[in-house]
Amino acid sequence: MNDYYSTTDPPSILYKPMEMSCCAARYSVDNRWYCARIKRYSSEIAVELAYLEYGNNEEGHITELRPLDPAFIRLPAQAICTALEDVAETLISLRHGQRASLVEIVRIVGSRLDLNDYAAYNLPKQ
Repeated sequence: MNDYYSTTDPPSILYKPMEMSCCAARYSVDNRWYCARIKRYSSEIAVELAYLEYGNNEEGHITELRPLDPAFIRLPAQAICTALEDVAETLISLRHGQRASLVEIVRIVGSRLDLNDYAAYNLPKQ
C-alpha cells in the first residue's frame, strides 16, 4: 500500500472524505501510507484518524489523505481491539448481549454495510 500511494500523484481536487469513512492516510511518525478511518474533523483541514492496521490514532492534515483504492478495501484490517472483548464479556454477564460469530453478524447487519465497513471491521464477505 505504501509503495502504491508513494508513487501516485495527489488528487487535483482536495480530497475531503466523510467522517467514519475509510481512506489512505500518511502516518506522521514514519511517513508511510496506511488504511485509516476518519473519526471526525477537528477543523476544516484536520481530522482525527484511526489507523486500521495497528489500531493507533492521530490527528492528520487532509492533504495527507487519499481515496482508498478498491484493491486495498478488500484486505482485512490488522488491528485487534482487545478492549472490546472486555466490554463484550461484561454485556454477556449482565444478559445485555450474546455471543455471535462474524458470519452471524454479517448475516444480521450485512445489508447495511459497504465495502469500507468490511475492511474497517475485518468482516468476512457474504
